[in-house]
Amino acid sequence: MTFADVLAPVGVDSFIRDYFEKKPLILHREDRTYFDRLLTLDDIDRHLNFVGHKFPDIAVANALEEIPTSEYVVGGDRIDKNRVYQLFDQGATIVMRKMHTFVPALARLVRSAEKQFSCEFQCNVYFTPPGAKQGFKIHYDTHDIFALQVIGAKTWRIYGTPVEMPLVGQDYDRSVMQPGERTQEFDLKSGDMYYFPRGLVHDCVTPDEPSVHITLGMLSHTWTELFVEALMGVCQEDAEFRRYLPIGAMGPDADPATMEASFRALVERFAEKVKLAPALERFRDGFITSRQPDTLGRSADYQRLGQLTASSSVGPRADLIYRLQDNGDTVSLHVNTAEIKLPAAAASALKFTLESPRFSIGDVPGLADDSSKLTLVRRLVREGLLTIH
Repeated sequence: MTFADVLAPVGVDSFIRDYFEKKPLILHREDRTYFDRLLTLDDIDRHLNFVGHKFPDIAVANALEEIPTSEYVVGGDRIDKNRVYQLFDQGATIVMRKMHTFVPALARLVRSAEKQFSCEFQCNVYFTPPGAKQGFKIHYDTHDIFALQVIGAKTWRIYGTPVEMPLVGQDYDRSVMQPGERTQEFDLKSGDMYYFPRGLVHDCVTPDEPSVHITLGMLSHTWTELFVEALMGVCQEDAEFRRYLPIGAMGPDADPATMEASFRALVERFAEKVKLAPALERFRDGFITSRQPDTLGRSADYQRLGQLTASSSVGPRADLIYRLQDNGDTVSLHVNTAEIKLPAAAASALKFTLESPRFSIGDVPGLADDSSKLTLVRRLVREGLLTIH
């Protein structure tokens, strides 16, 4: 399942134009099995039995009472699985974080979303018992959410937006923030999807059957973060920004007017010196180097490398995130932590192999003979970028 499938029948371009960071989107579907290909109860049981042994990857939550980790965590971070299920039976939600790192279908969904938006995504899973149970108190999230109802149903209650597009760390504070009037209440049933921008206050409860829903969370950088990154770049180059504050700046005799003048002068100095490209480049590098490609079947590909011929069919792995860089005499391919350098003459061949969904090796353009084409393809298969069909 791809990100486009999550939004269907709404197109990705339409979603970005009409809803993204603007307003929620509810999609009700007749097909109650729509998200079965992403996650099943058997997947959850396998995860808890064989993989999910550590806190905080596995946690429990109950809106009615705080559950201390000592109730179900032993030896520092090891989960007592029997106790987790006991707490579930008593009304707690089982929270499974970063499930895209364990479940192949969720990993593929996340890669598809990351390819679309050029930013990090994550999948968390919430398993809630029936009977008007609620895992979390009323709150907002600090990142945009796509809620995918997989099993059962959940009643969502929507309120106001006390902070528009809050930053990470700018969490909902019940002691000072008001949720606003309830503006909407609806049920998400299996197969349904709800997108809502960060800052929208909500809570949800399960009706009379257990509920499993996935949150596909968007972890994009903001302009604020880019400004901070750019500012740090200037500060590392210009000592004026690294000076101590004036002596006595925190005392009763501080001169606010003088400090204001100095501050404004530094703001102007920053505006003159700041450069967007280096800060943006650091963000791009951080994103690309942290994205893992899909390597399922890579061992089988290794075994078949010696059998490749010019008529063999290959193609790029799904939703590869990479960057091609023209260096003059060479071309560089940046993908995950690897940098692959090839002669500039191989640029068109490299681009063809990465952009063609499926092709015969003999059809690769820009290289002199089949031997050169096979050499390039074998290297890209070894790097985990191409797979053999």
